[in-house]
Amino acid sequence: MTGFQIYKPRLVIVKEINGTPVQGKCSSCKDVIFNTGSNAFAREHKQNLADQFREHFRKVHEREEFNSSGTH
Repeated sequence: MTGFQIYKPRLVIVKEINGTPVQGKCSSCKDVIFNTGSNAFAREHKQNLADQFREHFRKVHEREEFNSSGTH
């Protein structure tokens, strides 16, 4: 590989309230937003966003990597 690097999608925090993450998005999918709601502690908000992103990644991006690898 020369001249470019492939980046894996990641969770990007886009909104915080008093330092607590409440909204995130996928760095590769412009229309994918994750929300925590408002009934949780700060550590639960962060874990909630991470869990939502992990599920999205598993359903969308792992499949893309598998299909583009050429091995089925």
